[in-house]
Amino acid sequence: MAKLSELSLDDLYARKITSSVEAEIIKKEDFSSQSKNWCDKVCKLNCKNPPSGDSIFPKREVDILIIQDYRAFDDPKFNRRGANIERKHMDIIEHFAGQTLRDIDGKKLRYAVTSMLKCQLDTRDLKKGKAPTDTVLSKCKPYLLKEIELRKPRLIISLSTSVTKVLGLKKKSNYNERGEIAVGDAGIPIVITAHPRILLMLRQNSSGKMWGPDFYSVVLRDFQKAADIINGTLKVLTLEEGLEKVKPFIHIARSIEDVKVFMEKVTAAGLSKKVLSFDTETTGLDPYLPTAKLICAQFGFRDDDGIIKAYVIPLWHRENTWFDPAQAWKMIEPILLSETIMKIGHNIKFDILYTAVTTGVRMKGVLFDTMLVIHAINSGLQGMYGLKKAVHDWIPETGLGGYEDKLPKLTKVKTIGTDGGIEDENEDGEGDGPDFGGDD
Repeated sequence: MAKLSELSLDDLYARKITSSVEAEIIKKEDFSSQSKNWCDKVCKLNCKNPPSGDSIFPKREVDILIIQDYRAFDDPKFNRRGANIERKHMDIIEHFAGQTLRDIDGKKLRYAVTSMLKCQLDTRDLKKGKAPTDTVLSKCKPYLLKEIELRKPRLIISLSTSVTKVLGLKKKSNYNERGEIAVGDAGIPIVITAHPRILLMLRQNSSGKMWGPDFYSVVLRDFQKAADIINGTLKVLTLEEGLEKVKPFIHIARSIEDVKVFMEKVTAAGLSKKVLSFDTETTGLDPYLPTAKLICAQFGFRDDDGIIKAYVIPLWHRENTWFDPAQAWKMIEPILLSETIMKIGHNIKFDILYTAVTTGVRMKGVLFDTMLVIHAINSGLQGMYGLKKAVHDWIPETGLGGYEDKLPKLTKVKTIGTDGGIEDENEDGEGDGPDFGGDD
């Protein structure tokens, strides 16, 4: 029996379409224009109404390609008053593009809007009014990849989780990772954002996530990131590059003498009216558990020279064999109890409560909570105010918007002790290293 790789394209289409057969077809098919065989035999849509000819792929090269999942469905049975929803969606996308996608001189960047699904849906493909699944939509992946190859975008804006996954970011969601800048299989930067159609909605799902016009500024910021990257005013570092940049400023205590010196520096900074950031790493989220403990405490401030200093004090961590955590904690207490040394944090109410319950020390001198600032900016939209999201939204150039999926690669962190010597520090993600994630 001949191997699949030895069969002709016609022979492959004549076989039962399995994943292996489909993979071989993709290797041999020309997707630069509509393939009737592919659309008839591989596509899972019922309508079988693909666009014909080269109109499926305008050949104009662009700087930015904006990709949505599918064009809106305009049947009056599904849209009240028979409004032209597709036109409204396109108008909103064009509005965002017109507001943001310009070069440094204010001229429009070359951009285009396309859809992953190349044909227009009809009622047969809307089961109970719901859109096709990712599996159905993904059958148009070869067309989309060919379009990207032909149009040579320098950056992609993904408006849908379906698109994001097809581009190779299979673990990303356009809601959970909204605002992130990632690189897909094609090696092109991808700005992940929500589809502007959510501005036409006003609804809340069972988990409390709200869609509506308050998302205007959120999506606008993501479109602006795309322009800034193309214009060179925003260079986004990888997580590894971001960590390399901040390593020299991270000081981890290795002895009780280190703790003493570090706390003297933190106290002096606080008394000189510098605002301290404070964060904790803990054994869990419930401080009332009998096993609840502080793994480490962290302070940070910006010095007179503009350099940020970060001091990490390991406490009741299982690998802290350097000093007695109770002795170290006694040196931290005066800073937390001082009403004149101002502290800030992200979701600092958690740190206040956890510290108070587990140690009996209730922090004073708290100036404000940066999470509340994000709440105010984003109108309190759920899922938009975590520290990871805040970094992607407001300081994306740092590259430090979360490290959870990279921990296996980040096994060593060079740190500086009181003697200024650089040493290697094992990072196991439980609090013996600096916290770049934060509490949500």
